[in-house]
Amino acid sequence: MEHITILFLTAVGLQTVSIILLLFQLAAVKRLKAPRAPKPYCEDAAPPRFFITGDKHRDFSEVRQFCRDRNTRRKDVLIILGDSGFNYYEDARDDKLKAEISRLQITLLCLHGNKEC
Repeated sequence: MEHITILFLTAVGLQTVSIILLLFQLAAVKRLKAPRAPKPYCEDAAPPRFFITGDKHRDFSEVRQFCRDRNTRRKDVLIILGDSGFNYYEDARDDKLKAEISRLQITLLCLHGNKEC
């Protein structure tokens, strides 16, 4: 427990002392609170935004830049109209691309194109 020494240089009323002690108690309790959990998916009041693109063919550099420029959030949705390239090789290369893209602050909705497996 912390000890706080208060030196009053002037006459102070009992109510003022009580208020000061209450403020110190509130400050101490606030410091002891557990850290706040991360915000859930839709905690902020802003509605999700929807964006449409297509034919990425495994090149998501524009999408990364778009997310940075627009400050996208997980609840925003980017619809990719075909040929995203997530299932071109059906091996570890596809898994690596999916892992990289899953770190972006946006939700993807991908429709299969004529080049998807």
